[in-house]
Amino acid sequence: MRAIDLETQVLAAVERIRKGEKTENDLIECKRAWPSNNKARQLAGSLNRAAGDAVIYVIGIDEKDGSIHDTSDTDILDWWSQIVGQFDQVPAEMVRHIDVPISNESVVGIAFSSDRAPYVVKTGSPKPSLEIPIREGTGTRTARRDEVLRMLAPAIRVPAATVLESNFSAVHYPPLASAENAANDYRREESVHAFGTADFFVEHDGRDLVTLPTHAMDGIIEVGDLSFTLNVTPDWFQSETKAPRKEYIDRQREAVLISGPGVVPLRVDVEGLLLSHRKLLETTNSVTVRLHLGILHTSKPLVIEMELNTNPREHQLPEDLNRWSVRGK
Repeated sequence: MRAIDLETQVLAAVERIRKGEKTENDLIECKRAWPSNNKARQLAGSLNRAAGDAVIYVIGIDEKDGSIHDTSDTDILDWWSQIVGQFDQVPAEMVRHIDVPISNESVVGIAFSSDRAPYVVKTGSPKPSLEIPIREGTGTRTARRDEVLRMLAPAIRVPAATVLESNFSAVHYPPLASAENAANDYRREESVHAFGTADFFVEHDGRDLVTLPTHAMDGIIEVGDLSFTLNVTPDWFQSETKAPRKEYIDRQREAVLISGPGVVPLRVDVEGLLLSHRKLLETTNSVTVRLHLGILHTSKPLVIEMELNTNPREHQLPEDLNRWSVRGK
């Protein structure tokens, strides 16, 4: 992990804490003080859950109120030697540590590699003397056999993704004027609908094939105080290009196959809309979209979050209630 990547994630974690948002997850921990050596089990549990991704510790911040605390009285190498001693055979690897300035203060950011899982720790008891821990929620427990087997399987890394463009539309279809028109139209009753597209660039190095199954794609859209489920599918097509060309993104009905960098386009439909939501759709200037794209052979999804803002200039059709869009920089 590059120093700039570690610093960026630490700053993002601090910002979320100070906004009152949830910060800790399977891959990041915030600590007010240096963890004691009996916390090696907790670190090992996070590493065993990470499946190849880096685990990050932010030392010197109170996760409850965001206050910064001085931790300079402890030498990081002395602390690390005590933690390493709690591992059996293969210890965790601290791949990078940096001081990250926060206004006139600073915190310590540490990145740990998880690519040698499973990590085993000493229990301090004769029976059993060793344990393979795994993180679950905010706690740590002993890993089950199936979880240990998944640790031993080749890790498929979740590729980084950048939103290029996303557009959503909300429309109102009035009741049909005549029975004759109704017979020739799929719309029988007055209704509201919302749908959209999302194009994102996948930064994949091509070492492993990444498969995004269609049945594991979903998401939510937040419109005002309400949330609606999203039906997400690949925007697949059959290329009509006659000349052969190397394609790293194979879009199919059943899945998206990623073997290198490229653009993945998706179609999205909003579910659960009622006529009573018409005013909400019409007056909401900003919506938040979260897409969860499951990856074959790993429990970690590719998560894409974006905020779309209304664009009045794009309201061109009589049935348009609102249109929201976002474009990457």
